[in-house]
Amino acid sequence: MSLRFWSLLLIFLLVFPLLSFLLAPPLLSFLVGGSASATPLTLSNDRDIVSGCGHGESEGFWVGGPNLRIRQDGPGVAFGMIKPPTSETKEYAYVVVLKDIHGKITGGFQGGSSSDDRSAAHRIRIGVADGWLEIKYKTELNTQTRKVTSETFTINGKDLDPRKGRVLLVSWTGKEFTWQQVAAELPKKPEHPLKTEEMETMAKDLVQRLQRENLAVRTFLSPTAAQR
Repeated sequence: MSLRFWSLLLIFLLVFPLLSFLLAPPLLSFLVGGSASATPLTLSNDRDIVSGCGHGESEGFWVGGPNLRIRQDGPGVAFGMIKPPTSETKEYAYVVVLKDIHGKITGGFQGGSSSDDRSAAHRIRIGVADGWLEIKYKTELNTQTRKVTSETFTINGKDLDPRKGRVLLVSWTGKEFTWQQVAAELPKKPEHPLKTEEMETMAKDLVQRLQRENLAVRTFLSPTAAQR
């Protein structure tokens, strides 16, 4: 066979795996009639992480996020949103307030969401020292009524009931993550952030509002609590 044939074959063998890696998730999503997206990483270094503004929709089932903001000017914040087909407005699926984590992220960050005509899911994974913080959220629909039939909220493998509170207060002790589930009231009809600046503003406003209106959050973030 000619040299040209072998050259083209070599190029194909080198390029095809890369294209498969890049195109497989969107193609699979298209084939199953859903959507899957990795959360756009806007800013990331060994101290700050700002990521979010991604969203997906399938058959009227909308999911936004996960959004994550970790900077030195305050506690870290992660949040996600959903809009089931039977709802006219978006709502917070969860809000996570992170303490004592800035400057300690050594294992990187992963985040993404997926949705199809019967379920939507979020996943956040942050590496700190020798530990990991992994938060998962999933909601499922009845395919006939299009109403939500179940929600699951998991932190580091432990299942929580979102009906008992959609706010998680998470702290890094230096050896492990500890958390507290809080039934705090969240803003109604939130707007999904489309820009990094919008997401950062929402994250800071959420913390300020929760501190102002909820005693558990206020106690969690107080200077005296940090010293204990």
